[in-house]
Parts: sequence; structure tokens; C-alpha cells
Amino acid sequence: MKQILIATTNPGKIMTVKKILAKLGYEGLSFADLGLELEEPDETKLTAEEIAAEKALGYAKQFKDLPVLARDDTNVLVGVVEEDDPKNHNKEFVARRMGEYTDENGEKVFAEIAHKYGGEVPTRFD
Repeated sequence: MKQILIATTNPGKIMTVKKILAKLGYEGLSFADLGLELEEPDETKLTAEEIAAEKALGYAKQFKDLPVLARDDTNVLVGVVEEDDPKNHNKEFVARRMGEYTDENGEKVFAEIAHKYGGEVPTRFD
């Protein structure tokens, strides 16, 4: 079976991508599966598609033994002021506000933003 490195550390994304790849006849491998600790590439692009390409290329430069698959998605907050807009860079946005990015810190930051706007913020999933 052909193997593909899944370029994320997000457990939910890894599980989803592994299932999709298995249906296509591929074995998806995570960094943990291979005992890898790769440096996360900077996310400097603006769209989810561009960020995914940036990640794939960044990880491929560090690990050349397998093809690399990356995906990215974003929840765009609609109708918020500039200071509350992560602009497709949720991890950096949360880290700036909380000191570091964790899923828990992300939940806190976005809950605070929702509270600020009356409990709900319209979003668009890209």
C-alpha cells in the first residue's frame, strides 16, 4: 500500500484524512506514526488553499521520504472589527492573545469574541 505523510498535528484532521486515504488505497501516516518532530512552517499566505500548499512544501523540505498531503480550512468571522479578525491565521491570533496556541486557548479566545458580539458571530467556512 502506498504511504502518504499527513502534514498536520491536529488529531481530528489526521483521523479524517486517514479514513479518506484508506478508501482510496493509501496509508496515511502522521508525524507521530513515524516518530517525527518537524518544524511547523510559517503560515504567511492568505487563503486556505495557499496555506495548505505552503505547509505541504515546508514539510516536504524537511522529510523527503514520502509524498506530503496538507489541507487547511478556515472559519472566517463575519462582521467583526479588525482586532477580532484572525484573517485565516487562527493559531497565531490565539497565541498573540493567550501566549501560546492550544485548542483550549482557541476555545477561550473565540468564546470571548462571540460574547463580545452578543453571543454569536456569523462565520463562513472556507
